[in-house]
Amino acid sequence: MDMVENIFHKRKIVYSKLITYGFLKEGHEYVFKKKLSQSGLIMSVVILDTGQITAQVIDPSTNDPILYI
Repeated sequence: MDMVENIFHKRKIVYSKLITYGFLKEGHEYVFKKKLSQSGLIMSVVILDTGQITAQVIDPSTNDPILYI
């Protein structure tokens, strides 16, 4: 189980509340992006209509994801 699955595996997605929490609906995805104030990195969370969740931290200077171990 990866980190995202570990955090969300017992949670239920309430799609009607995602917009209220700052997600944007883009096709079949709900996307949330936030600049992390100390580092300037971008956190991105994507929730698909199927319930699949992905999360990344992105370096805006290269647009590359930061890999965590």
